[in-house]
Amino acid sequence: MLITQNTRLATLPEHSHIRDTHIGQAGIAGQGPEDTQCYQCAFWQLKARGLRDKQSSRLKDSRCLYPIHGKADAAFPADAMSCRNFQFEPQHPQLFDWSQPKTKKGKSE
Repeated sequence: MLITQNTRLATLPEHSHIRDTHIGQAGIAGQGPEDTQCYQCAFWQLKARGLRDKQSSRLKDSRCLYPIHGKADAAFPADAMSCRNFQFEPQHPQLFDWSQPKTKKGKSE
């Protein structure tokens, strides 16, 4: 059986939130509070080791821990738009870590 992709999903503006949703999110992206992202949520899984990409200091992809039976357990970007299950976490990390200046190997400042 051949399954074809619905091209209307990619073009209709009312489907933009569905198109922006990542596998593993607890709900449809963009339905949470305005201007919030998944890394700010209490359900965003923070890993003790390897929290940031070494090159860009950006948070690595992670998983949503919101309990939904049968939800895909897949990592997705930290800057994904939040869903309707968003609960603000006051101690959330920053998306980028600007505290450590970048230096090239072998060079000191």
